[in-house]
Amino acid sequence: HAAGALGTGALPLRPPDETPPSETSSTAMDGAFLRELRRNLQTIAWKYAGVVRTADGLQKGLACLEDLFSRIRRLPAHPPERGRIRMDLLSMGKMIHAILVVSMVRQESRGCFIRKDFPEENNKRWLKNSCVRWVAGFGKSSVSHCPSEGIRV
Repeated sequence: HAAGALGTGALPLRPPDETPPSETSSTAMDGAFLRELRRNLQTIAWKYAGVVRTADGLQKGLACLEDLFSRIRRLPAHPPERGRIRMDLLSMGKMIHAILVVSMVRQESRGCFIRKDFPEENNKRWLKNSCVRWVAGFGKSSVSHCPSEGIRV
């Protein structure tokens, strides 16, 4: 279960025996519940997309994010203020997803971001920009690369 991947010291994504709130549930838009979702997104970003990364950690982060994102998508979009909060959480999830996916593809350390499994910078192969395109909804993305212009080695 992805929730266990966050490990000690992190908020659980959801206890295994807890059913997520339904779209009509008042709990689904409770302030404490929404803060928990935001904290879980922040925990995933810090733990798996932070300064030091590994392939295993990036995969765990994507699994945790997928579980959490499915909960966020079930939140109601109305009233408008709650819909804005839902969209903020979706946007945070997509940004974290992009960072994790690009970091999986980019097999090097660059700048202050370190891949423990690829500790060296590789300008010959990776001196380029990464671009994430959403294919069909969350979790379906493709990564492409284009040359970085104006960067001197």
